Amino acid sequence: LLGAILSDPYVGVDEQGAALEMVSVVAMHDPCVIRRHCLQGAGTAAESSTNEMFSCLRPDPNDHREVIFICPPNDLLLSILFVMSTAADAGILLQTSEIIRIILDTDIVGDQGTSLNGSFMNEENDINAMNSQNIRHDTGSEEQNSFLALFYDRYIQWLVAPFQYKMFISKSILPLLSESNQDESFSAINRIRQEFKHCSASEEKSLTSVAGCAVRSSFTLEILSFCVRAHVYRMKFFILRTRLLGTILKMLCQKAPHPHQMASGGKCLKLASLKFLRSVLSVKDEFYHRHIVQYNLFAPVFDAFRITPVGRNLISSAVLEMCDFIRTENIKSLLEYIVTKHLTKSASPGEKSLEDIANPHVDTFAQLRRTHEENIGMHLDPNNEE
Repeated sequence: LLGAILSDPYVGVDEQGAALEMVSVVAMHDPCVIRRHCLQGAGTAAESSTNEMFSCLRPDPNDHREVIFICPPNDLLLSILFVMSTAADAGILLQTSEIIRIILDTDIVGDQGTSLNGSFMNEENDINAMNSQNIRHDTGSEEQNSFLALFYDRYIQWLVAPFQYKMFISKSILPLLSESNQDESFSAINRIRQEFKHCSASEEKSLTSVAGCAVRSSFTLEILSFCVRAHVYRMKFFILRTRLLGTILKMLCQKAPHPHQMASGGKCLKLASLKFLRSVLSVKDEFYHRHIVQYNLFAPVFDAFRITPVGRNLISSAVLEMCDFIRTENIKSLLEYIVTKHLTKSASPGEKSLEDIANPHVDTFAQLRRTHEENIGMHLDPNNEE
């Protein structure tokens, strides 16, 4: 019943809030109840014909990079993610994001695997090499591991889909699945997906688009930042495989269609994007560092810094704090990348360098350059024991 309410895009805010309140009470009392419910549902689906249906419910974009979110009401976790991907009310989004965070907050913290050394490699080879390692997970219950495996296999794709595709939802509401209507429901879902696959969603009268919402995206990025810190290995594999970090950082240079949107939600979205990058840096994993350098992911960060006035500004302050973190932690690969790629004097005579922009206020970039030069000097010094 709760899943049926949450998966209905036309239910009122009051009904959604009441359903979320009940789920929240259960989650705060014992989140294992919800995790166990999801695992039981997945196990039941695997033993029946519904496994085929659930396996096809992952995002499947058409040629126009549009995706339709079809949510069976029997799947409670997918219904919660459906709210997170389609709601526009800030109160509903806050409540939903807290529920998701509680459910995902298992005791498995820092489940990273062994690090691999080496120079820059092809991204696919990097991932395959990392996946072939004998990964050691920290101690945790079998149920928690099984739930996280299920979440990263079946559900997280819908959490990030709004950043990758234009979202559409069906105007028709799916019935609750039962043994008597499984085949009928699967046929209806499959028919919608096949029609959607071969045409533009804007031509389909049975579909409606999900309007963009900066507040919704900000809450989603908060969840993803939590996942980076809490599920280190699993989230690392997902980010490298999907190149999610680059997709999110591109939003730093996107202009809002209306000026008031930038004044309200746009800045929060940019800050949330920077916080996501900061969470990635806090892991201090060389795979992330190589990924950042290989795809030049600090380019949109410094572009946002250039167009944002320095001084009493959270966006520029967040960028400077990240650079200072890289310097104090002496992350040599990122130091070399930033200094050689972004701190060089601009070729355009009218454009200031990053150091020229920051120096009247702070000397962060100058210190960054000094640290890099010290690293080079230590490397070239024949008397250096390292």
